[in-house]
Amino acid sequence: MTRLAELVNERVIEGVSDIRDESDRDGMRVVIELRKGVDPEVVRAALFKHTRLSIKVNMNMIALVEGAPVSLGLLDILRHFVAFRSDVLRKRAAAALRTAAERAHIVQGLRAALADMDATVAAIRAAPDAVAAARALTLAMGLTDVQAAAVLAMPLRRLTGLETGKLVEEDAALRAQIADLEDLLAKPERVVQLLVEEAQELKARFGRPRRTQLGGLDALKAVAEESAALEAAKVENLECIVTLSERGYIKRMRPSEFAGREGKALARGTRGKTGGRLRSDDAMMRVLTCRDTDTVMLFTQRGRAFVLPAHSIPEGSRTSGGTPVPQLVDFEAGEHPTAVLSLTDFGKDSNDTLIMLSEKGWLKRMQLSELASIKGRTRGLTALKLDTGDTLRFVRQARGDENLLIASSNGFVVRFNIDDGLSITSRTSRGVRSMDLRDQATLVGMDVLPASLLPAAAPESGAESDGAESGAESDGEGTVSGPRVSKASASPPPWALLVTQSGLAKRVALSEFRTIARGGKGKFAIKLGEGDKLVSLRVVGLPPSKRTGKDVRRPSRSGNDSESESEAEEEAAAEAVEEEVVVATEAGVINRCRISAIRVMGRTARGTKVMKLGPTDLVSSIAILPGSGAEES
Repeated sequence: MTRLAELVNERVIEGVSDIRDESDRDGMRVVIELRKGVDPEVVRAALFKHTRLSIKVNMNMIALVEGAPVSLGLLDILRHFVAFRSDVLRKRAAAALRTAAERAHIVQGLRAALADMDATVAAIRAAPDAVAAARALTLAMGLTDVQAAAVLAMPLRRLTGLETGKLVEEDAALRAQIADLEDLLAKPERVVQLLVEEAQELKARFGRPRRTQLGGLDALKAVAEESAALEAAKVENLECIVTLSERGYIKRMRPSEFAGREGKALARGTRGKTGGRLRSDDAMMRVLTCRDTDTVMLFTQRGRAFVLPAHSIPEGSRTSGGTPVPQLVDFEAGEHPTAVLSLTDFGKDSNDTLIMLSEKGWLKRMQLSELASIKGRTRGLTALKLDTGDTLRFVRQARGDENLLIASSNGFVVRFNIDDGLSITSRTSRGVRSMDLRDQATLVGMDVLPASLLPAAAPESGAESDGAESGAESDGEGTVSGPRVSKASASPPPWALLVTQSGLAKRVALSEFRTIARGGKGKFAIKLGEGDKLVSLRVVGLPPSKRTGKDVRRPSRSGNDSESESEAEEEAAAEAVEEEVVVATEAGVINRCRISAIRVMGRTARGTKVMKLGPTDLVSSIAILPGSGAEES
């Protein structure tokens, strides 16, 4: 009881609202009350895992097999036990058969003697002693020595008609018993059947049910399911922010938690607000924006996938630590989430695919329908086969006819067409190489965008070098940049948003990155200061319809209709102006600012300060709030 209360207070076991000790003279009774909406099965699993309701006992499984000591597993022990019990049953049946045959032989002699009573009496009376009488019976009636001895030992009362009838019945019973035992010894399946019957008999005689009972689980589960159904029907389609820490703490918050005055976004370059009370050995790993009606898919470092309704993730305040993910899904020992993805209308479109990127650069594309059965599996499904030491890092949703952008920590970005460079494979495949990494660089970001929204790639400039330009200057507003490209500054959306760990960010025109073959080095995308690294890449400026997965295309820009072209660009710009970026640091501080506050620059610029960091803090992840969500919040 005391230990259970400690586990609840230490937040090892989540979802418990009260614990009562109702023990009396009839026995011990502990009542655990759960908070509203908590799944009783999840709490029960936590109780078995962290308390002595279920314990593991180590055993030395060494036994003598044919005289030699052997270490046996459970299956081997069962096989040897079944073989031993079968041998015992056969020996027992053989012994019973011998006894029955011997008794049947005697009964047959007695019946023969009684059938010719006069001859039996005459032979006995004429003999001078018992030995001679036995010899006379053997010669006169053809009895064996054993049968003759049994006749001489027979009392006179056996001469009555009643006793004679009993001998007939006994002889018939012995014959049936002998036939049954012979059949048992001839058929191994009958030996196994007898073994099972005797085991069930022992269980019925000596079996004792578990004394510790977890009462009311069925009723609690029914109530929880009904409550979940009613809650799902009442869920509002509101924007939310989901944060995930390296130690596996997850929570859901409202974007308004990170708003300034009058509910507006914070200014670029400000310090931001605390996004969670993290432990000393924990750090913010992922931040995700979605809606309460969406499905959140979690991926572990082993490549397994799990799903959660977004509204089922416990909502917390800015300062709360969050809920351990193993309290919500059934992770294996040592397993922790490394990637997270939100899906709208999960499983309703057969054309949806998932693109997964591992830490060592393996890239894979598979049909989302391969994970359709994941909703009914508490233990998840394998989504990616990983090599030893590799970890799944990024997952994105795609539908084909799209471009994929992948960024490395040293500031390079590769862009290629998904259909041309990435075929669809099975759930257990490993994938293909994604990018040529150099100088100990790591992969830090990946995003997809419809090819129909991309402008043509800009022609290569022979005078431009990959990041060799210098002379960066500060504009007094936290902006650090190199020479600007006027064409990039005036480029229409969409753009590539690049953020470094030191808090610098910029938008780059997608026309700056020409399409190349998968596996290349890519284009230099951002100039990095000493010790700085690129931490994230996202495509911004997409119409909200594109972010929600609806196939709504922008008006065509072909032909001489400059007025339609201008209207299309103005419409896209209007949709993107309210778009916001949520920046999270390792210390759990979150800032939310408008995308429009981050300048459009060339590839050789360093960027503008998007967030003011603490002395030892670094940016860890970003997420995009669509324009419609920003207006609602």
